[in-house]
Amino acid sequence: MRRPIPLILAGVLMAGCTEFPTEPAEQVLAFGHKSSHAQPFRGRHVSQTADASGVACDAGQLAGRSIIVRGNATHLGRYSGDASACIVPTGPLSLVSATARMTLIAANGDEVWLQMDPADPQMWEVTFPEPGVVAVTSEGGFDVVGGTGRFDDATGHVRVTSSRVGSEDTEARLEGTISKGK
Repeated sequence: MRRPIPLILAGVLMAGCTEFPTEPAEQVLAFGHKSSHAQPFRGRHVSQTADASGVACDAGQLAGRSIIVRGNATHLGRYSGDASACIVPTGPLSLVSATARMTLIAANGDEVWLQMDPADPQMWEVTFPEPGVVAVTSEGGFDVVGGTGRFDDATGHVRVTSSRVGSEDTEARLEGTISKGK
């Protein structure tokens, strides 16, 4: 009689070795049809801050952040992408994004474009959970403003929450809706 334990254990170990977050459980859903009905859009990614020298910000704004993301989302499956933001201090330990954009690129090259919703700006808070450790959390709304391929003319709204403690990668969750424009 064969024992399935080694196969199960191997599957568990392999699942822990992926470099992409595996939530949500849904993978790529059929989004290419011409329905204008809002569909749930959820995702999770990790990001790393990159060189922000190419991000142009207005006077009075802190140097922009350039971010590289890797994740998994409904309608996209595994994705990579980038984001940038220009931020303005609102207090000694709080900031607000003046502008923020994000491009999520599916494995097949289709893109979803997100732009910060001015009515629901991304708010940043800095805390010190223990001496010498800095934690940064943010939350804000992004509008889906189109894309390429099956996301051409896409619309919607996505709420993004993120957190980072110390020098770890930032983890973000996306939740909202997406609709086909035409």
